[in-house]
Amino acid sequence: MGLLTSLLPGIRDLRAPMSAGLLWLGVAVVLLAPRADRILAPSPDTEALTKLVRSWPVSLIIPVALAGAFLLGTVANVIVLFLAARAERFFRKTLQRMTSAQFVHITGDQYTATRPEFIYKSASSIESAIDPVSGTAHSLVYDATLATLGRAGVPGSSAQIFPVELVTRSIRYLAAQLSVSAPDLYQSYDRLKSESELRIVIAPPLLALAVVAPLNGKPWIVMVATLASAVLLGQSVSQHRAANDILANAAYLDQVTLPAVQAVAETVNSLPDTPGNNGEWMGAIVVALDKRGFFDEARLAVFQIAEHEDLEEAAWYLWNNDMHHFNVLKREVQRVDPANYSKLLRRLEIRAHRLESGDSEPEEQDAKA
Repeated sequence: MGLLTSLLPGIRDLRAPMSAGLLWLGVAVVLLAPRADRILAPSPDTEALTKLVRSWPVSLIIPVALAGAFLLGTVANVIVLFLAARAERFFRKTLQRMTSAQFVHITGDQYTATRPEFIYKSASSIESAIDPVSGTAHSLVYDATLATLGRAGVPGSSAQIFPVELVTRSIRYLAAQLSVSAPDLYQSYDRLKSESELRIVIAPPLLALAVVAPLNGKPWIVMVATLASAVLLGQSVSQHRAANDILANAAYLDQVTLPAVQAVAETVNSLPDTPGNNGEWMGAIVVALDKRGFFDEARLAVFQIAEHEDLEEAAWYLWNNDMHHFNVLKREVQRVDPANYSKLLRRLEIRAHRLESGDSEPEEQDAKA
């Protein structure tokens, strides 16, 4: 059993390039074979090479063809997976822009729609369909994030502003930890991941072969190949989600650690000013994200603070510890809640003045001011 377990990953790694390579080799043969006379320059060397190849026995031609298919598939798979990742990222960003801009904030609770509802719903459905991280995995990672920050002393209500997307979009990097902490579970993850990649790399050459093959009924063949490719891509997304579910569940069960969350938790604990309330804890998370180099995520956290009930305490913490993100928060508050913007600045200025003067009057005076 141990030998079989050690061999299976290697067999899975061999299967994808071989399968895709044979299909790409078929495409190359269909395209190049009829044009061989024009591609090969006539010369004594060419004629000698042709005679040599024709003299090979079948027992030699098959291994050479398989080796060529493997090399072709290895190169083609790298290109296909790269392009697939880029295409997925492009479509997801486009769909996110379409869904995030459904409404424009006007005043208070008044919103106005900027596009028809069916466009928003369609974009949301497509975005959910191609997301490699399922809703279950998002929930598990979210709970694991709150647990990690909770062990560092961060209250749950404050930890909720942590941008979980920072973890979910890099969840695949947890596989290395899983291979050490739970090898059997890693085998299941690796199998699902290989199944997903196999379907991705097979779909393009299958469709290309249907397009170039000199067969009757070409439109029907292309239609069937397109449908088969779509099914393969759908299965690939499903397998990819199942693989990520394993990693998310491992994070939830503490079989792996979340490096980004752990780094932020450690930084929060090392800050000189220990937070004393929920708002200050939220400000500390923003400061920690910035110190760890997660600049975009720090801005996302600030945007969540702008509409939080503990806005003033968080703003006060940023005023004293991170003026850059305080200015970001100030602009966001001015955008989403103009009525509260001036009042917030006034209250913060009063607190700053009292801090400088050493005055410690009750905060009820702030409300009167």
